[in-house]
Amino acid sequence: MHPEFIQMVEYAKNKGFKQICVCTNGFGFADQSSASRLLAAGISQVSISVHSHLEKHEERVTNKTGSYKRKIKAIGNLVKARAANQLVDGLSLKTVIHKQLLNRFRQHVEFFQNLGLDDIGFNFIRPDHGSRSSKWVPAFKELTPKLRELVLSNETVLKMNFSFLDIPTCMFPWEVLAEPRLRQRYIGKNFERCITIFSPTEKNGLRRFEWSDERKNSMKSHPAACSDCQLNDVCEGVWRGYLEIYGDGEFAAGPAKIETCFAAR
Repeated sequence: MHPEFIQMVEYAKNKGFKQICVCTNGFGFADQSSASRLLAAGISQVSISVHSHLEKHEERVTNKTGSYKRKIKAIGNLVKARAANQLVDGLSLKTVIHKQLLNRFRQHVEFFQNLGLDDIGFNFIRPDHGSRSSKWVPAFKELTPKLRELVLSNETVLKMNFSFLDIPTCMFPWEVLAEPRLRQRYIGKNFERCITIFSPTEKNGLRRFEWSDERKNSMKSHPAACSDCQLNDVCEGVWRGYLEIYGDGEFAAGPAKIETCFAAR
């Protein structure tokens, strides 16, 4: 959206950055000529956000008519670019886990696999603003069995790269927690990032902060049951908005589950 975005990418490249990743809704890559200019500027990795393989659900999430078709065109252009070695650091899909996706996990994955994608990062929906509702936010007791099914399908048939973020550790299937290889493969890690937000309402027009601190201190919380968990210092906890919807009853057995699973290492 920024009118000088391409110049920003070129500036980073000229300064010696080897990896330049763009997280995007894909609109800028939907047009082939625009995609070519962006990639030529120096972008080496793209992560594109699509939250459903079904047009009606995608546009209910984005609240933007026509967004689905533009994203599909963008994926086509980016898959071709990757085949031409223009995306040396990879191409991935980012999908928010929402309630309408639960019963369509495998169809979602297979749809984008057929488009040429092999890497999907699933982020549990952040219950904020219009999404702070059980209509959009699934309970973990609903999600965990679906994760188990998806992991089993991936291990036996799909063979893709998945990672799951913003799900409390104890809410993963016990099979994943008890097997080091599966933990490493599927439980995603929020990397430390220093974020700058440009805003006319902030001092000097910008705000700079550590994203990990923002999540832990302002956006997430540990239910009381988590105090005895051996992963309390590692697991970020759960979105506070989730606790406002469902409470903390699901977490009562968390520490016991963690101890049992990790004892199987």
